[in-house]
Amino acid sequence: MQFRVSGVNHATGARMVLELEAPSKAAAEHKARAAGMDVQHVEPIGADPVARHGSQHRGEDPGRAAGVHPVVKTLVLLALLAVVVYFAWPWIRRTLGG
Repeated sequence: MQFRVSGVNHATGARMVLELEAPSKAAAEHKARAAGMDVQHVEPIGADPVARHGSQHRGEDPGRAAGVHPVVKTLVLLALLAVVVYFAWPWIRRTLGG
């Protein structure tokens, strides 16, 4: 399979793009590093590109489930708790003997 590897020449700092034949993405990156490149991106090219599952970017979540963000849930929960404490405070003071 062919890969297009882009990066920077380690010695000169010039931008480089190489098209390499390799069995995998990691092997293409290894060949580019052996050629003196600091690799920034590797992408498959050719007739049968690798079927991608998930995200296009490294470290990104492949798919988020629908729903409310956990921070929003926490803020809503704290707001509800504050309202309950506000209205229940007189009863709490009496119960504690204050």
